[in-house]
Amino acid sequence: MRIIAGKYKGRKLTFPKNKTLRPTQDRVKEAVFSIIHNKLPQSRVLDLCCGTGGISIEAISRGAELVVSVDTDTSIIRKNKELLSEEDQEKLKIVRKRLSSFFQVCRGKFDLIFFDPPWDSPDLYQIALKQIYEFDILSSGGILIVEFSKKMKVPFEDFKLTPTIHKYGDTLIGLITHD
Repeated sequence: MRIIAGKYKGRKLTFPKNKTLRPTQDRVKEAVFSIIHNKLPQSRVLDLCCGTGGISIEAISRGAELVVSVDTDTSIIRKNKELLSEEDQEKLKIVRKRLSSFFQVCRGKFDLIFFDPPWDSPDLYQIALKQIYEFDILSSGGILIVEFSKKMKVPFEDFKLTPTIHKYGDTLIGLITHD
């Protein structure tokens, strides 16, 4: 795992060998960032279920103004944060909380929201989609990026959402632009 582009291009991210995390593959990350590249400079980004922080750090490397990274285990992203300059470390806010608790304290709106929960926890999709729209945290014109397995059924229709789906092997990326 590495940072693909931007200020920190080529730096290697810490990744646990025990397979407790399933980070976004470099080729998927590269494709997603190619799609949203014009939204990144000076953006406010929320990375839900951030894991290693690969998406968060990539966003900072490419010019995001602020990244809020949320997960129940933040030990690895805290190590990876050390790859950043002091100034850029200030742009990365790490929050150790469960999703349901985070939305209760979340303030402000985000231009980009990345959501990639463990695929063996499909209930998290329901929780996050409901709360993102209930708490109205996606800015107008903002993009919600949802990563999931092709074997899963994500409840987009429950929230009247019609994502644009991109397929990368077994991984699907749903992009939803907020009006």
